[in-house]
Amino acid sequence: RAKRARTAAATEIERAFARLLHIDDVARLRGLRALVGKSSAPKADADDHWQRLLYVLLGEMGPYAEMQRYWDGLWARPHLRDELRQLLALLDDRSRLVSTPLEGVTIPALRTHATYGLLEVMSAVDERTKKGGVKKIQIGVYYVERLKTDLLFVTLEKSEKDYSPTTLYNDYPISRTRFHWESQSSCHAGTKTGRRYTQATTGSGQHVLLFVRERKKDARGETMPYRFLGPCTYRTHKGARPMQIEWTLNYAMPASFYQEVKVAAG
Repeated sequence: RAKRARTAAATEIERAFARLLHIDDVARLRGLRALVGKSSAPKADADDHWQRLLYVLLGEMGPYAEMQRYWDGLWARPHLRDELRQLLALLDDRSRLVSTPLEGVTIPALRTHATYGLLEVMSAVDERTKKGGVKKIQIGVYYVERLKTDLLFVTLEKSEKDYSPTTLYNDYPISRTRFHWESQSSCHAGTKTGRRYTQATTGSGQHVLLFVRERKKDARGETMPYRFLGPCTYRTHKGARPMQIEWTLNYAMPASFYQEVKVAAG
């Protein structure tokens, strides 16, 4: 029984570490390395974006109020923390991504063109449940009211198995700086949400952040993270329910990613 318990624990640790493999920007890696490299367990601080991110990345879905107990447990197992340090150092060493800090909206943990899981994004923008943990969402759009920011999560390859007829939106890149996106099926320019989209122009104080992935699962069968294409502004639209909106990306998407998503979008 004890052997089975140790095996189960080791498997869970491997899964937890696997959740970090997509991290590809130096700023995030070095922020997490500085946290993990502390000689003693840090004082839990849910307002610290690196603590929130690491907590969620390691699979902890409980309230942030339980964070101290988790840190104390991790620091009491130095071999695990050492493995974690080595993994972050390896990812840092092989990172070649050129990323850019956000402008106009303050979200220190997000960098344009870096790769993020959905819960990681929700942790980065610090959206919480009533119980004080990271907020989980099941939809492709989310509005962070206090930041006046819409988060758009796009999966390009859509199958009827995973999406209903009303959510098989026609999303695709037009160029490295333009993206065609369909809104929620109930949205039109006269709705509160529709007006918010059309008002998302430079200097308006209304922000739209675009996250794109090729498909729902990767080659390993694991949930594929999103590439953060950064802030974008309203260019034009046509139609209603859904609105067919064309966004202008503030930063051109990487050429290699553009080729990949063109293929994924068909």
